[in-house]
Amino acid sequence: MPAAIGRSYGGVMLIILAVTILQLIIRFMRVATSELLGDVNPLFKNVHLGTIIAEILVLTLIMTGWWQYLWILFGGANQLMASMALMLMTAWLMSQGKPYAWTFYPMIFMFFTTTAALIVTSYRLFNAVISGAVKGEAYIGNILMGLVAIFLVIAAIILAVEGLKAFSRHRAVKAEAAPAKA
Repeated sequence: MPAAIGRSYGGVMLIILAVTILQLIIRFMRVATSELLGDVNPLFKNVHLGTIIAEILVLTLIMTGWWQYLWILFGGANQLMASMALMLMTAWLMSQGKPYAWTFYPMIFMFFTTTAALIVTSYRLFNAVISGAVKGEAYIGNILMGLVAIFLVIAAIILAVEGLKAFSRHRAVKAEAAPAKA
């Protein structure tokens, strides 16, 4: 395939991906707006109003450049979700008395590397604010996204605590079910 056609094809694919992601983000934000604010005012349950609010928020992220910071944290949130999926699978395997090492060790690796990356990201964002390296919109963006990173670290800690409780529960049930040796 000639390079010019490949570049054109790549550009089209990039646009399709961007439009798809934007559509998913707006749909998610519309649903989140309805769920969060619908009880405050029934007007927020309106599909059109929710879409307009979501579009304004997306436009704000794009125009201020804050999406760059949010994109990094989106990856961290995704990895925490993957860690949680592995944790649930490990707990289920434990409850069934099946081998669970093949999900347990990847979960540990993913959890610690993701949490460490979120801590480093938060540190770098706040360090740029404290050192005065950023001004204006980037200053506000660094603070907001640094807070999001801290929130994700707290969520990771809660995830770890709940995972340890679940694993302990399954080990206790397994210990009770084991026959006593004479």
